[in-house]
Amino acid sequence: MIRLHTNQRFAGNIRLYLALGYRIDREEESALGVTIYMSKATPP
Repeated sequence: MIRLHTNQRFAGNIRLYLALGYRIDREEESALGVTIYMSKATPP
């Protein structure tokens, strides 16, 4: 499993990662904004 995170403000990054097969696992608010946690399954 590959995991990454990005800020909600980087909408272009989120669109790219979704197009590459990542899914949004959760969103978490912090002092820096909303962090988007994503993951993608890797082949066995």
